[in-house]
Amino acid sequence: MACGLLPIFLIQAWRETGHWRFGRLLSAVAAEGVVILGQSLLNPSQRLTSLKYLLYRPVNIASTPGVLARWLGDHHLVFSYGAVNVLGALPMDLATGIFLLGALLGLGILWLLAKGKITLTGASILAVGLLLVAMKVSSPQYLIWWAPLLALRRGTPILPFAFALTMLAYPLEAMMGLESLNLPTLTMVFLLLILGLVQLFLHRDPDVKSLSQDLSI
Repeated sequence: MACGLLPIFLIQAWRETGHWRFGRLLSAVAAEGVVILGQSLLNPSQRLTSLKYLLYRPVNIASTPGVLARWLGDHHLVFSYGAVNVLGALPMDLATGIFLLGALLGLGILWLLAKGKITLTGASILAVGLLLVAMKVSSPQYLIWWAPLLALRRGTPILPFAFALTMLAYPLEAMMGLESLNLPTLTMVFLLLILGLVQLFLHRDPDVKSLSQDLSI
């Protein structure tokens, strides 16, 4: 998710300064490379595990391609990777098609930002939403990426309320016995997330205009 926002920040920095500033980006990539390299050296046999996990994980039932596959048929359900997934040729084809369409729409978001037709906050909200829709795996906690962005945006509270309702999945699943996680812990996490979002939403700055203001730096 974070990688999907990097081009947006680079374009906004270029719009404000007239220069492409890759220094901090390269520093972040280098730091991440050192961490990954260190893990690979300590455990060579597992160095590609995370990439294989993402590549071979089946389509999640709650994702966009998963929902469409269930509507269109030609699939079967299986519990794997700690979630209910949709198996079959159709779900994977849908996931590939939606991902490619999402990539094209993502380029459109970058173009709109470069032309000044949308703000940094608006572009970030659209990009995160697009990633959530286009991914083959979906989970309520992914919406946490929207929380600080919604806090900066002026307008309707529908999205924060949708976020709050979605997060109810955790305590409800635990109470229905669908998850083996600890109910008090889930409830605490849920309350902290919702209270934090409300706090951000109530204290947002309506005059955010620049990259430095949006990022509070």
